[in-house]
Amino acid sequence: AMHASGWVALVQAAARTAPEMNEQAVSNSFNGLSKLQAAAAAMSASDWTALAQAVERTAPYMIPQAVANTLTALGKLMAAEKAMTAEGWVVLEKAAERTAPEMDDQQVAMTVHAYAKLPTVAAKVS
Repeated sequence: AMHASGWVALVQAAARTAPEMNEQAVSNSFNGLSKLQAAAAAMSASDWTALAQAVERTAPYMIPQAVANTLTALGKLMAAEKAMTAEGWVVLEKAAERTAPEMDDQQVAMTVHAYAKLPTVAAKVS
């Protein structure tokens, strides 16, 4: 198992490279962090901000799976949810709307479930 110092180094690398990440890397990073409690716990507020800014920058280019994965991760990661700006949520919501016609059943279910875990966001979107 990775030591705490390893998780810190890894998440710092994620934050450092976030400005260069493409939409798949952003989505995969959030998805991984939502499944690795030790990694998420190693994230600082500025690390979350860097990744949240990457979401805002890349959401217009996300495919349906990336949108679903990102929203699902945000529904699990309170610190990431808090790091998102109002504009970041708008851009991500537009990505969900844009990709909805292409979503398969799993992506639709993941997206709806994510919004259910993000009631404040869902209320603003509706």
